[in-house]
Amino acid sequence: MKVTKLKVCKSLLLLAVSGTLSLTITGCKKNNNEYVDNVNTVINNDNKSKAIINTNKEVKPEKIIYKYPKNSYGYVKKNISLKKDGNKDANNIAKITKYEKVKLINKCNGWDYVKYNDKKGYIKDKNIKKILQEFIDVDISEQKLRYYNPDGKIILKSNVVTGTDCIQRRRTNVGCFKIEYKTVNATLKGPGYASDVNYWMPFNINEGEGLHDADGWRSSYGGNIYKTNGSHGCVNLPLSTAKKIYEKSKVGTKVLVHK
Repeated sequence: MKVTKLKVCKSLLLLAVSGTLSLTITGCKKNNNEYVDNVNTVINNDNKSKAIINTNKEVKPEKIIYKYPKNSYGYVKKNISLKKDGNKDANNIAKITKYEKVKLINKCNGWDYVKYNDKKGYIKDKNIKKILQEFIDVDISEQKLRYYNPDGKIILKSNVVTGTDCIQRRRTNVGCFKIEYKTVNATLKGPGYASDVNYWMPFNINEGEGLHDADGWRSSYGGNIYKTNGSHGCVNLPLSTAKKIYEKSKVGTKVLVHK
Protein backbone atom coordinates (compact mmCIF):
# COMPACT_ATOMS: atom_id res chain seq x y z
CA MET A 1 0.00 0.00 0.00
CA LYS A 2 1.44 3.41 -1.00
CA VAL A 3 0.96 6.16 1.63
CA THR A 4 1.50 9.79 0.66
CA LYS A 5 -0.40 11.56 3.45
CA LEU A 6 -0.96 10.76 7.11
CA LYS A 7 -4.01 11.96 9.02
CA VAL A 8 -3.98 11.45 12.80
CA CYS A 9 -7.51 10.80 14.06
CA LYS A 10 -6.74 9.87 17.65
CA SER A 11 -8.40 11.55 20.58
CA LEU A 12 -6.79 14.74 21.82
CA LEU A 13 -7.31 13.42 25.31
CA LEU A 14 -4.80 10.61 24.68
CA LEU A 15 -2.23 13.10 23.47
CA ALA A 16 -2.79 15.36 26.45
CA VAL A 17 -2.49 12.59 29.03
CA SER A 18 0.39 10.58 27.63
CA GLY A 19 2.22 13.22 25.68
CA THR A 20 2.96 10.61 23.00
CA LEU A 21 0.92 9.04 20.23
CA SER A 22 2.14 5.87 18.48
CA LEU A 23 1.07 4.84 15.00
CA THR A 24 2.07 2.01 12.70
CA ILE A 25 2.37 2.70 8.98
CA THR A 26 2.81 -0.09 6.44
CA GLY A 27 4.37 0.36 3.02
CA CYS A 28 5.49 3.99 3.40
CA LYS A 29 7.61 5.61 0.73
CA LYS A 30 10.99 7.06 1.66
CA ASN A 31 12.72 9.93 -0.09
CA ASN A 32 14.94 7.60 -2.11
CA ASN A 33 11.84 6.04 -3.72
CA GLU A 34 12.25 2.81 -1.75
CA TYR A 35 9.37 1.36 0.23
CA VAL A 36 9.61 0.49 3.90
CA ASP A 37 7.57 -2.52 4.97
CA ASN A 38 7.13 -1.44 8.60
CA VAL A 39 7.65 1.94 10.21
CA ASN A 40 6.90 2.72 13.85
CA THR A 41 6.35 6.49 13.98
CA VAL A 42 6.36 8.26 17.36
CA ILE A 43 4.73 11.70 17.34
CA ASN A 44 5.54 13.81 20.42
CA ASN A 45 3.63 16.82 21.70
CA ASP A 46 6.53 19.05 20.69
CA ASN A 47 5.53 18.39 17.05
CA LYS A 48 8.74 16.50 16.40
CA SER A 49 8.63 12.97 15.06
CA LYS A 50 11.06 10.11 14.79
CA ALA A 51 10.78 7.13 12.44
CA ILE A 52 12.12 3.80 13.63
CA ILE A 53 12.45 1.24 10.83
CA ASN A 54 11.71 -2.35 11.79
CA THR A 55 13.38 -4.63 9.26
CA ASN A 56 12.80 -7.89 11.13
CA LYS A 57 9.06 -8.32 10.51
CA GLU A 58 8.03 -9.49 7.05
CA VAL A 59 4.78 -8.13 5.63
CA LYS A 60 2.85 -10.49 3.37
CA PRO A 61 1.45 -8.64 0.33
CA GLU A 62 -2.30 -8.68 -0.19
CA LYS A 63 -1.92 -10.51 -3.49
CA ILE A 64 0.79 -11.89 -5.74
CA ILE A 65 0.53 -11.46 -9.50
CA TYR A 66 2.74 -13.42 -11.89
CA LYS A 67 2.68 -12.79 -15.60
CA TYR A 68 3.47 -15.85 -17.69
CA PRO A 69 5.91 -15.54 -20.59
CA LYS A 70 4.24 -14.87 -23.91
CA ASN A 71 2.71 -17.95 -25.56
CA SER A 72 2.71 -20.15 -22.45
CA TYR A 73 0.39 -23.16 -22.36
CA GLY A 74 -0.94 -25.82 -20.05
CA TYR A 75 -3.74 -28.37 -19.82
CA VAL A 76 -6.47 -28.96 -17.27
CA LYS A 77 -6.04 -31.97 -15.00
CA LYS A 78 -9.77 -32.74 -14.79
CA ASN A 79 -13.13 -31.73 -16.23
CA ILE A 80 -13.60 -28.19 -14.98
CA SER A 81 -15.42 -24.88 -15.49
CA LEU A 82 -13.85 -21.65 -16.67
CA LYS A 83 -14.84 -18.94 -14.15
CA LYS A 84 -15.67 -15.31 -14.88
CA ASP A 85 -13.75 -14.15 -11.79
CA GLY A 86 -11.09 -15.58 -9.54
CA ASN A 87 -13.32 -17.09 -6.88
CA LYS A 88 -15.20 -20.36 -6.48
CA ASP A 89 -18.64 -18.69 -6.47
CA ALA A 90 -18.12 -16.81 -9.75
CA ASN A 91 -20.25 -17.59 -12.80
CA ASN A 92 -19.14 -20.37 -15.15
CA ILE A 93 -18.47 -19.22 -18.72
CA ALA A 94 -17.24 -22.47 -20.33
CA LYS A 95 -16.81 -26.18 -19.70
CA ILE A 96 -13.35 -27.65 -20.27
CA THR A 97 -12.67 -31.38 -20.43
CA LYS A 98 -9.61 -33.11 -19.00
CA TYR A 99 -6.38 -32.59 -20.99
CA GLU A 100 -7.74 -29.70 -23.04
CA LYS A 101 -5.19 -26.97 -23.72
CA VAL A 102 -5.37 -23.43 -22.29
CA LYS A 103 -3.18 -20.41 -22.90
CA LEU A 104 -1.69 -18.98 -19.69
CA ILE A 105 -1.84 -15.21 -19.15
CA ASN A 106 -1.17 -14.50 -15.47
CA LYS A 107 -1.62 -15.82 -11.94
CA CYS A 108 -3.13 -14.09 -8.90
CA ASN A 109 -3.90 -15.50 -5.44
CA GLY A 110 -3.90 -19.12 -6.59
CA TRP A 111 -5.99 -18.51 -9.73
CA ASP A 112 -4.70 -18.63 -13.31
CA TYR A 113 -6.15 -16.18 -15.81
CA VAL A 114 -6.26 -18.12 -19.09
CA LYS A 115 -7.58 -18.08 -22.63
CA TYR A 116 -9.63 -21.07 -23.76
CA ASN A 117 -10.70 -20.91 -27.41
CA ASP A 118 -12.18 -17.40 -27.71
CA LYS A 119 -12.98 -16.97 -23.99
CA LYS A 120 -10.87 -15.64 -21.12
CA GLY A 121 -11.45 -16.56 -17.51
CA TYR A 122 -10.08 -18.10 -14.34
CA ILE A 123 -9.11 -21.63 -13.26
CA LYS A 124 -7.53 -22.68 -9.95
CA ASP A 125 -3.77 -22.90 -10.46
CA LYS A 126 -3.64 -26.37 -8.89
CA ASN A 127 -5.95 -27.69 -11.64
CA ILE A 128 -3.59 -26.76 -14.49
CA LYS A 129 -0.44 -28.57 -15.55
CA LYS A 130 2.00 -26.21 -17.24
CA ILE A 131 3.80 -27.19 -20.45
CA LEU A 132 6.56 -24.60 -20.55
CA GLN A 133 8.52 -26.42 -23.24
CA GLU A 134 8.36 -27.75 -26.80
CA PHE A 135 5.33 -29.97 -27.41
CA ILE A 136 3.07 -31.48 -30.06
CA ASP A 137 -0.66 -30.80 -29.69
CA VAL A 138 -3.18 -33.21 -31.23
CA ASP A 139 -6.78 -31.95 -31.20
CA ILE A 140 -9.13 -34.85 -31.89
CA SER A 141 -12.24 -32.68 -32.28
CA GLU A 142 -10.55 -30.40 -34.81
CA GLN A 143 -8.46 -33.20 -36.38
CA LYS A 144 -5.47 -30.87 -36.25
CA LEU A 145 -1.86 -31.23 -35.15
CA ARG A 146 0.13 -28.20 -33.98
CA TYR A 147 3.82 -28.31 -33.17
CA TYR A 148 4.89 -25.67 -30.62
CA ASN A 149 8.53 -24.69 -30.20
CA PRO A 150 10.02 -23.88 -26.72
CA ASP A 151 8.84 -20.25 -27.09
CA GLY A 152 5.23 -21.38 -27.55
CA LYS A 153 5.08 -20.50 -31.25
CA ILE A 154 3.47 -22.82 -33.79
CA ILE A 155 6.15 -24.01 -36.19
CA LEU A 156 4.10 -26.72 -37.92
CA LYS A 157 0.38 -27.28 -38.43
CA SER A 158 -1.37 -30.12 -40.24
CA ASN A 159 -4.65 -31.97 -40.70
CA VAL A 160 -4.62 -35.51 -39.27
CA VAL A 161 -6.76 -38.61 -38.93
CA THR A 162 -7.02 -40.12 -35.46
CA GLY A 163 -8.64 -43.34 -34.21
CA THR A 164 -12.04 -44.45 -35.52
CA ASP A 165 -14.53 -42.74 -33.23
CA CYS A 166 -17.46 -45.12 -33.79
CA ILE A 167 -15.43 -48.10 -32.53
CA GLN A 168 -14.51 -47.86 -28.84
CA ARG A 169 -11.34 -49.98 -28.98
CA ARG A 170 -9.97 -47.94 -31.91
CA ARG A 171 -10.38 -44.46 -30.43
CA THR A 172 -7.19 -42.49 -29.79
CA ASN A 173 -6.57 -42.12 -26.06
CA VAL A 174 -6.39 -38.62 -24.57
CA GLY A 175 -3.54 -37.68 -22.27
CA CYS A 176 -0.12 -36.08 -22.03
CA PHE A 177 2.51 -38.45 -23.41
CA LYS A 178 6.03 -38.25 -24.85
CA ILE A 179 7.74 -39.69 -27.89
CA GLU A 180 9.28 -42.96 -26.68
CA TYR A 181 11.56 -43.55 -29.65
CA LYS A 182 11.83 -42.80 -33.38
CA THR A 183 12.51 -45.07 -36.33
CA VAL A 184 12.16 -45.19 -40.12
CA ASN A 185 10.83 -47.82 -42.51
CA ALA A 186 8.73 -49.69 -39.96
CA THR A 187 5.91 -52.21 -40.39
CA LEU A 188 3.00 -51.66 -38.02
CA LYS A 189 1.04 -54.80 -37.24
CA GLY A 190 -2.25 -55.40 -35.49
CA PRO A 191 -5.30 -57.67 -35.64
CA GLY A 192 -5.98 -58.11 -39.35
CA TYR A 193 -3.55 -55.52 -40.73
CA ALA A 194 0.11 -54.77 -41.46
CA SER A 195 1.07 -51.27 -42.67
CA ASP A 196 4.45 -50.09 -43.92
CA VAL A 197 5.34 -46.54 -42.86
CA ASN A 198 8.33 -44.29 -43.51
CA TYR A 199 8.36 -42.56 -40.10
CA TRP A 200 7.21 -44.07 -36.81
CA MET A 201 7.15 -42.12 -33.53
CA PRO A 202 5.24 -43.98 -30.79
CA PHE A 203 3.99 -41.96 -27.80
CA ASN A 204 1.65 -44.41 -26.04
CA ILE A 205 3.37 -47.80 -26.27
CA ASN A 206 0.93 -49.60 -23.98
CA GLU A 207 -1.88 -48.92 -26.48
CA GLY A 208 0.29 -49.09 -29.60
CA GLU A 209 -0.37 -45.45 -30.50
CA GLY A 210 2.02 -43.13 -32.27
CA LEU A 211 2.60 -40.58 -35.02
CA HIS A 212 3.25 -41.88 -38.55
CA ASP A 213 2.69 -41.17 -42.24
CA ALA A 214 -0.29 -42.76 -43.99
CA ASP A 215 -0.09 -41.60 -47.62
CA GLY A 216 0.17 -45.23 -48.66
CA TRP A 217 -3.55 -45.71 -48.00
CA ARG A 218 -4.99 -42.21 -47.42
CA SER A 219 -5.57 -39.46 -49.95
CA SER A 220 -6.98 -36.86 -47.54
CA TYR A 221 -6.82 -35.82 -43.88
CA GLY A 222 -8.90 -33.80 -41.44
CA GLY A 223 -12.63 -33.20 -41.38
CA ASN A 224 -14.88 -36.07 -40.25
CA ILE A 225 -12.91 -38.97 -41.71
CA TYR A 226 -11.99 -40.21 -38.24
CA LYS A 227 -15.61 -40.72 -37.21
CA THR A 228 -16.15 -43.78 -39.43
CA ASN A 229 -12.85 -44.43 -41.24
CA GLY A 230 -10.18 -43.49 -38.77
CA SER A 231 -7.04 -45.28 -37.66
CA HIS A 232 -6.63 -48.08 -35.12
CA GLY A 233 -5.64 -45.42 -32.57
CA CYS A 234 -2.57 -43.83 -34.15
CA VAL A 235 -2.32 -40.28 -35.48
CA ASN A 236 -2.16 -40.56 -39.29
CA LEU A 237 -0.15 -37.81 -41.00
CA PRO A 238 0.67 -36.73 -44.55
CA LEU A 239 4.13 -37.98 -45.49
CA SER A 240 5.61 -34.46 -45.67
CA THR A 241 4.32 -33.65 -42.17
CA ALA A 242 5.59 -36.90 -40.67
CA LYS A 243 9.04 -36.24 -42.14
CA LYS A 244 9.20 -32.72 -40.64
CA ILE A 245 8.06 -33.93 -37.22
CA TYR A 246 10.61 -36.75 -37.33
CA GLU A 247 13.37 -34.24 -38.09
CA LYS A 248 12.30 -31.59 -35.55
CA SER A 249 11.27 -33.77 -32.61
CA LYS A 250 13.39 -35.79 -30.25
CA VAL A 251 12.85 -38.69 -27.88
CA GLY A 252 11.01 -37.19 -24.91
CA THR A 253 9.12 -34.50 -26.82
CA LYS A 254 5.70 -34.07 -25.18
CA VAL A 255 2.58 -35.10 -27.09
CA LEU A 256 -0.67 -33.66 -25.75
CA VAL A 257 -3.78 -35.43 -27.08
CA HIS A 258 -7.22 -34.03 -26.25
CA LYS A 259 -10.73 -33.51 -27.56
